[in-house]
Amino acid sequence: MGKTVAVLSGKGGTGKTFVTAMLSRALAEEGKTVLCIDMDFGLRGLEMALGITTPILHHVLDVCEGKTDIREAALPHPNCPKLKLLAAPQTKTWKDLEEKKLEVLLKDMEEAYDWIFLDGPAGIGKGAELCARSCREVLLVSLLEPLSLRAADKMSAACAGWGRREQSMILNQIPSRMPKGYEEGEWKDLVSPEIVGFLPQEDKIREQFQKGDGLWEIETKSLALCKTIGEYLAEPYGERKLGRIPRPDVKEKKRENSFIQKIYEALSNKKL
Repeated sequence: MGKTVAVLSGKGGTGKTFVTAMLSRALAEEGKTVLCIDMDFGLRGLEMALGITTPILHHVLDVCEGKTDIREAALPHPNCPKLKLLAAPQTKTWKDLEEKKLEVLLKDMEEAYDWIFLDGPAGIGKGAELCARSCREVLLVSLLEPLSLRAADKMSAACAGWGRREQSMILNQIPSRMPKGYEEGEWKDLVSPEIVGFLPQEDKIREQFQKGDGLWEIETKSLALCKTIGEYLAEPYGERKLGRIPRPDVKEKKRENSFIQKIYEALSNKKL
């Protein structure tokens, strides 16, 4: 039985699609079968992040409505046959999707895949609600900024209201040094879900996205961290140990005073 994870964020620009792509790649390279479903109707972009250039002829709504078979609609990744993508429609809205039909599709896919990732739309809306109601766990993505963390906290509360209390969070694009104007502790009370990983700020990722290229050909620190995060998410919810959060990649001599290290210790209660 596979596991469906909805990747959501309280606001745009947190790197939600990047996290979906990197987690999917990491798990597929470890031999797991992975289906990515782009649920950002009208604004799809997961195929670009994954580096899939095959023309998109069918989308998730076509499959839910029975217009085509999942075997025809799901596009295999050219470099990894264990990873497939089911695209979002460009001209349809959430009003066109019936929740029950999505639930039936995901139930069938959990029989065929080890992991299903729903790359949902940003913000608290009908699309995010459908993703949260249909998954087994919500993975929130946030930047380490007061506005982003506050939005993530609001999204966490919304997901709980939609019946999804199984939640975790990744802090993305963590800088190696404390940004000017930050005070320790001003962000900690805003974090509600369990933190399962930190992904560093990497210039090569930004450059790759700016060129419109996928993330498959480049090796990043985030990929190695996502492999560990994937193992962590595979453990039963409620039985995970915070001490197993992947350790930030910080140079030894700077570790004690680094910003990312202070965050790690504060959230995991673990001295390294």
